[in-house]
Amino acid sequence: MGWWPASYKNPQSAATFECLHNFHIMNLQGKLAHTDFYRSLEQISDGSGLESFPDRESQFMVMMREWRHIKMGKRFRQAHDPTGLSGTQEGLCAVLCCACPIPNVNLPEDWYQAPTDKKWLYSLLISKDANFKQKAWARPNDHHDAPLNPRWGCTVHHKPYLKEITKYANQDETSHCVGFSAIWDANNKKTKGLRATGVSAVTCSHHELVQPNGLGDLQVGEQYGNMDYILLSSVLSCVLVLIIIFYDIACQWGKGFCICMEKMPECLHLPEALKIKFKVPKFHLPAHIEKCFAPYAFNFTESIGLTDGEGIDGRWDIMDDHCNHWNWRKTVHLPESLLKKLLKAISEAVVHRLAFEAFTDGLKIHHSTKLALWESQVVVWEEGRDSFCPYNLPVNTITLSKLKLELAAEEHQKEVDGKGTSDHTISGMVIEAIEIEEVQCSLIATLEEKNLSKFQQTTIQKS
Repeated sequence: MGWWPASYKNPQSAATFECLHNFHIMNLQGKLAHTDFYRSLEQISDGSGLESFPDRESQFMVMMREWRHIKMGKRFRQAHDPTGLSGTQEGLCAVLCCACPIPNVNLPEDWYQAPTDKKWLYSLLISKDANFKQKAWARPNDHHDAPLNPRWGCTVHHKPYLKEITKYANQDETSHCVGFSAIWDANNKKTKGLRATGVSAVTCSHHELVQPNGLGDLQVGEQYGNMDYILLSSVLSCVLVLIIIFYDIACQWGKGFCICMEKMPECLHLPEALKIKFKVPKFHLPAHIEKCFAPYAFNFTESIGLTDGEGIDGRWDIMDDHCNHWNWRKTVHLPESLLKKLLKAISEAVVHRLAFEAFTDGLKIHHSTKLALWESQVVVWEEGRDSFCPYNLPVNTITLSKLKLELAAEEHQKEVDGKGTSDHTISGMVIEAIEIEEVQCSLIATLEEKNLSKFQQTTIQKS
């Protein structure tokens, strides 16, 4: 049985390896708080609660922090590194996604020379988002303890991160997307007295593993300075040719990304050869204005498939531990997950392919000229040679309310001119006809239902 001391200088208390191991697993899997575990040990020792024990909770927390730190180094083979734990590189102790493309790991040697129609296989899809439930209050008695592993795992290197984002403390980001401005304003409220208003994370979109150095705290909502730094830190080691980034406000944030990156430290600059695309997750896209739909829609983007981009929605040492535990559990169950997705993709691909070919054949017969023009426009738009988006549909500006208003204004003008002689005007008849048509459509839809209630049947008979 091993013993772990609370201090290496004249230790007075210790915990067994088994005790630390048990709490470690319970905390990762069940999110059991250290206080609850410690009080449980007291009740196991004395179920009556009458005996008084020395309070060793703070020592237990120190031991657990050291235990997590050493365990992380052990898992990633740092004990065998000549430089030891102190020589650990940034992001080295993060569980990587083994299903995402990683050169020299799971890609062929000539992946860089792949033909154009195969390059999408070697693109990285990542999602970024913020969680404002993870708040941290600023307290006068806060201890400024240096993290044991400040940059090894899934969190950003905190010291340079905080130094950099102070430059953007008063950054004003005006949103031009009306549909998302309400949510944006809500995220920037209630920041008084908080050391951190939330947490931002970057994950791989397909498999939802947290990226190395892809986690950081937020000070005032989703400020671009914070989000840019965390994203750049997470993809710094990427040597692929294409990254597709999914973000709730990609329509606004993506426009100035390159300009903001130039203001960041040079070590965070991405290579010029790296191509970046910005998309909005499927669930969040309806909240945007209409002109955002086609350019940022998943369904109109090549090489994405059925990805929806929605997979992502304490002390950083512990956050690293929890993120790595999440990544590892996802990795263990990856074969079953990928097999399930593959079987669904094969069956769906056959159905959609047949439907698409039948639809295309019909267009070739009746609209061959327009079809050829549209296909050429899509190719030009996907290659980035034209800003015109063929997926943008013409907006129908005529509504029933506008039509009623125009007809009413027309009838009023006739009365002013002395031309209105009948009680039943033409505009009134047109509006009444439109309303009758709406009732008929509603009635037809109701009749198509199989199981009608007694009330519905009575309403139909009266109609």
